[in-house]
Amino acid sequence: MAKIAEITLGQEGVDEFLDRAREEKKFALLTHSIEGCGPCVQLGKLLKKLAVDFEDTVLFGKMMVEDTPENEAYSQEHDFEGYPWVHLYDSTGKLVCDDMPIDTSIKMKLQHHISTN
Repeated sequence: MAKIAEITLGQEGVDEFLDRAREEKKFALLTHSIEGCGPCVQLGKLLKKLAVDFEDTVLFGKMMVEDTPENEAYSQEHDFEGYPWVHLYDSTGKLVCDDMPIDTSIKMKLQHHISTN
């Protein structure tokens, strides 16, 4: 079963996550969430399913913004407008989408990005 990587070291953790995706030649989908956020919980459930469906092409990661001081600093630096926030990177680590949908249409958008990059 595919796992979703937990990012706990802020920017350093994101860099390590993207390095791993590059090594495995996979896209990287990274979510930024907070505790007590209903849409974050719903997205988390959806991502568990997507992690299985896209196991061969996408590495999934999750940053709980409030879990560590490093994650909080990362969030403040990037000034997210709300949560959850989802970024998609290609297999070279380049950000290809910073406004991934947080509903079931995320699967179609993910498939689109994989097929066009």
